[in-house]
Amino acid sequence: PSVSVAELALGLMFTLARHISNADRTMHIGEWNKSQYLGYTLKGKKLGLVGFGNIAKELAKRALALGMSVGVYSRFSKGPKAIEDAKQIGCSIYSSVDELLQDAQIISLHLPATPKTENIINESRLKLMKENSIIINTARGKLIDDMALLKALKNKEIGGAALDVYKEEPLKEKELWEFEGNLILTPHIGSQTKETQVQAAVMIAQKISQFLKKISKN
Repeated sequence: PSVSVAELALGLMFTLARHISNADRTMHIGEWNKSQYLGYTLKGKKLGLVGFGNIAKELAKRALALGMSVGVYSRFSKGPKAIEDAKQIGCSIYSSVDELLQDAQIISLHLPATPKTENIINESRLKLMKENSIIINTARGKLIDDMALLKALKNKEIGGAALDVYKEEPLKEKELWEFEGNLILTPHIGSQTKETQVQAAVMIAQKISQFLKKISKN
C-alpha cells in the first residue's frame, strides 16, 4: 500500500495548497469566491517528513520530482538505514522535529503509534510552524492532538490540515467534522485503491495456500 498512501498524501498536499476542497464546496452552493482562494505552488517549497518508512520514501520521490525540497526527521523510524535512504534520494536530514516544523511549508507524518509518538504534534509544536504551512496525517490518529490542531486552524496559526486517520474510527469528534475551515477529512482511504486491494487479496491467498501445504505434508 505504500504507493497508494503516498499518492493520497500528495493529492491532499495539492488540495490544501490550492484550496480545492473549499472552492468546490462553495461552487456547489452557488458562490463564486475566486478572490478568496489564493494558493501557492508546491514547486520550490519544502516538504517535511516526520518518519521515513516506505510510504514517506515514495512521497519524497514524488515531491522531489515536482521541484520541492524534502527534509526528513527519522529518529522514530527505521534507524540509520532510513537516514541513508533519505540522503541517497536527495533529502536533507534534520536532528529534531522542532527544527523541521520551523523550516518546512508542508509537514507529512509517517510514524507508528507508540507512547513516545502520541501527540507528537501538540499545541507548542503547532506554534512552531509557519503561518501558511499545512500538515497531513495519513499514518496514525494518535500522532496529533486534535483539539490543539483545531485551535491552530481557527486562530489561523497554520494554513490547513488534512487527516485520513483518527484516534477513534469511525470518527466521533464532531468538532472536527463541523469545522468549515481549511481542514480536509477522509475516512481512512489511504490503501483504498483497486491495486492495493488486489495485492492484499493475492497475499492472503498465498498465505492460505502455504498453510494448507504445510498441513497436507503433516
